[in-house]
Amino acid sequence: MAIQVDVAELAGLIVEGCLYGGFMVLFFISFHTLLKRKKRSKLNPAMIVAAVTMAILATCQIIVDTVNIFWAFIPLTREERILFLLDVTRPIFAAKHAIYFTMMLVGDAIVTHRAFVVWDRNYWVIIVPAICSLGSAVCAYQTIFAVRHIATTTIAAQASWGIALFSLSLAANSISTSLIACKIWTHDKKTRRIFSHGTTIAGGQSLMPVVRVIAESGAVNAAYLLAYLIVLVKGTHALEIMAGISTPLIGILFGTVIIRATMYSQNNSSMQSTIRGTAVSIPMVVQNQAQHNQTAVRVNVEYDWSDDTLDFQNGRKIATSSNSSV
Repeated sequence: MAIQVDVAELAGLIVEGCLYGGFMVLFFISFHTLLKRKKRSKLNPAMIVAAVTMAILATCQIIVDTVNIFWAFIPLTREERILFLLDVTRPIFAAKHAIYFTMMLVGDAIVTHRAFVVWDRNYWVIIVPAICSLGSAVCAYQTIFAVRHIATTTIAAQASWGIALFSLSLAANSISTSLIACKIWTHDKKTRRIFSHGTTIAGGQSLMPVVRVIAESGAVNAAYLLAYLIVLVKGTHALEIMAGISTPLIGILFGTVIIRATMYSQNNSSMQSTIRGTAVSIPMVVQNQAQHNQTAVRVNVEYDWSDDTLDFQNGRKIATSSNSSV
């Protein structure tokens, strides 16, 4: 037996409430982590604005969904309730989906921004994910406009727009996440290649845990979008459950990346590194012993956990006498 729309709406609100509580805990922790940079390092306004925007959208989403449930369950009979919840022309239906789509687009924008920063602010790199996100936005708000202003349309009639919406969002997230992980992995591989056989490494630190954090968050988001697509194609009311959990889930993924990366940097604070808020500056020294001289190469690697900013400063190569110290 297929799930009824009123059951799906109520179940979606319950799951959304649980995830919203978890998101707010992560929001305050990650927000505190971002603000800590003000004392020791440059503040990142983009990430702070993104975090606050997500918290506002998630709060608005759960308020709208709760009001919708109250209107449907308290004064109406079962038959009236089902008809009420199936009426897609209601303003509250447009409001809840507008918030949901906006939250999804904010999540896409954050991932694309991270890819842009990690790739040295190269606009060419993000052209494809940016176009995918723009197309996703067009599909999202066209769907909302259609169900609000075209009397003859239905959700089923707009299914093709919905499939395009989530397919484009999935593509944007997958491409941006792959670009970030690839760039960090490549830099880490090049840095490790400097430390060839016969060298001594002072304060070295692998960035592969960062790749894992980003890849895991991207995989969870991709899995959710794929599941949403499958439910949308099937045409069941379980779509309401998927829509309910989306807003807090995106916020949870955003906060988790910041918190896990910060915990990783703190766990490695015993190495030769300077931790400034959520940023880590890691000086690494390579020493090659020759017969009569000593060569030192210093590579500074700075990773900004709150923004996925990776900065490799140019190495300095200094030739000194055998009695000199580095």
